[in-house]
Order: sequence, then structure tokens, then C-alpha cells
Amino acid sequence: MKRSMTFKFNSETIATVVLFIFLIVYPFVSSEYRALNMASFIAQMIFASSVLLIWGYCGIFSFGQTIFYGFAGYTYAILLKNLGSAAYTPLAMVAGIVVAVIVALVLGYFMFYGGINDMFVGLVTMCVTMTLNTFMAQTANEKWRIGSAALGGYNGINQVPMLTIGAHKLSGFEFYAFVLISFAAIFFALKKISTTRAGYTMIAVRDNRHRTQLLGYNTQLIQVIVFAAGAAIAAFAGILYSAWGNYVGIKMFDLQTATIPVMLVAAGGKRNPAAVFAFSLLYLNLSQRMSVAGNQYALILQGLLMIVVMLFLPDGIFGTLFRFLDKHIFDKLKINNRNRERSAE
Repeated sequence: MKRSMTFKFNSETIATVVLFIFLIVYPFVSSEYRALNMASFIAQMIFASSVLLIWGYCGIFSFGQTIFYGFAGYTYAILLKNLGSAAYTPLAMVAGIVVAVIVALVLGYFMFYGGINDMFVGLVTMCVTMTLNTFMAQTANEKWRIGSAALGGYNGINQVPMLTIGAHKLSGFEFYAFVLISFAAIFFALKKISTTRAGYTMIAVRDNRHRTQLLGYNTQLIQVIVFAAGAAIAAFAGILYSAWGNYVGIKMFDLQTATIPVMLVAAGGKRNPAAVFAFSLLYLNLSQRMSVAGNQYALILQGLLMIVVMLFLPDGIFGTLFRFLDKHIFDKLKINNRNRERSAE
């Protein structure tokens, strides 16, 4: 049975409204440079949404979304370098996402049909991430090239073309608008899917995989499909990053990059999209400011947040805050409104 999305006056709804008002208004009250900086934050939020989908909705803990993030970014850059024209960016985007999805389907098939689940999925995906990072680090020699595109090792691939539609390049505020619209589409798709039969099935797999299997569902197939869908989102984020910075490098495959979306989802509240994205925006801004004084401070903050969440706040910082506000404020307001309506009758 399908259930349509309904408007609920609670902390999640208010956070969603405030978040999108802020993101829509921001480019009108800031410079182009700051808008592009914010666009990079939104791209990271899209990256985090891939973890939110597979972990928060389906219980698949992956430390390897960077696999698809990096594969797509490199595919996008290599293809455009070989084609020699920015007009092919839509084709390169599709190719990057398709490559990432194929990799996810292959990896997911061997993991889930091989009986690998829970923390072991995290270990396998982390090992694949480390392997790719190690391999890409030694590709500085000129022999490591695909067509006319040299992989570059630690130097990566520079002068990656920005997104282009026809002959029109998306730069500045136009790029920001494209990223924001993409983020909104993914956000509301995640909200919508939680009210569908597919969403209920994913949640059933998350909450009790064995019981769902006993009810006749092919849980392995469901996990593979969701894993591939998460890969597509991560791939799209990787392409946005490549186009934003006009660069791809092995940092796209490193463990720090792999940790950030996991931390954002865990600390935000992995079962609440609005909590994850509101926290992500706050953290990414704070982390960047702290990195000015030294990158180690951002890493210390990241580590402290993970410790606090794991020990004291399993529902996440904002997830716990939203639940507290709902229980002590919004639920009471609803009860008072019902009492008034009954009194009026």
C-alpha cells in the first residue's frame, strides 16, 4: 500500500523550509566566489545522501562511496580530455555515472550474494578504497594514460572542463543553481521513497534482514539495487566536484574523503534527511573555517563528533535534537490544538 507525502508541522519540516530558504537566498546576498564555495558544500551534501540512502534506509554500511565518487570523476575528466570538447559534458556525465553503477553492481553482487553484510561490508569497501588510492598514487609516470589523458598520480588531471549545455558553460551562479536544483531533486526523492512500497521494503531489510528474507523477499537483490543507486548519487557528486574544481586527483579515493559522508550521516541522524543536511551544512562551513588555521583541527573535530555520536547519541546530534523538540514542543502543540477543537465542538 502506498502512502502519499503529507505535510507535518514538526522540527523536520521547519528545518527543511529554513534550509531551502537559506540556500535559495544565499547567492542573492553573497558574491559569486562565496556562492561557488557554497556549491561545493551542496555537492558534498549530495555525496552524503548516497550514504543516507544505503545506510539510513537499507542498513548497508559502506566506507567506499569514494570508489564511485572517484571513478565517475576520473571517467568524466578522461572522456572529455580525449574528446577534446566541453560540449560533450552531458555524455561524460552519463558515462561517469554508468561506469560507477557497473562497478557497484559487480562489487555488490559478490558481497551480498557472497553473504557479506553489516560491518564486513564496511571493511571490504574500505579495503577497495585503500587499494584504489594506492594504485592511483603510483600513476605519475607518463605511461599511465588513457588515450590523451595522463592520470598524473598525486598531481591528478588538471583543466577538467566545467559543465556545458550545448555551447553554454555553467559557471558562477548558474552552476550554483544547477547544483541546488539537483540537490533538491535528490532530497525530495529520498523523502518520497520512504512512503512507497520500495521504501518500506528497504526499511524492512534494514531493521531485520533475515525476517524480510523469510517473508519471501530477495534481500540480496534489494541490497545490490540500493547499493547501485547509492553509487549513482555518489558518482553524480564526484562529477560535480570535478566540474567545480576543474580537477580530479587521488584525494577522491582517500580515507578522509571516505569518512566525511559517513560522519555527516551518522552525526546528523541517519534516518532523518533534514537532520543530515542541516548538520552537514553547519559542519562543512565550520570545518572549512577551522582548516584555515590547520587541517588537523578539522580532523580532530571530525573524530570528536564520531566519538560523541557512537557513545551518547546513536540517533545523531540533529536527529536527537529534532526528536526532543517534537516530543516537548510540537507534539504538545498538536495535543493542545486537538483539545481546543474538541472544546469548540
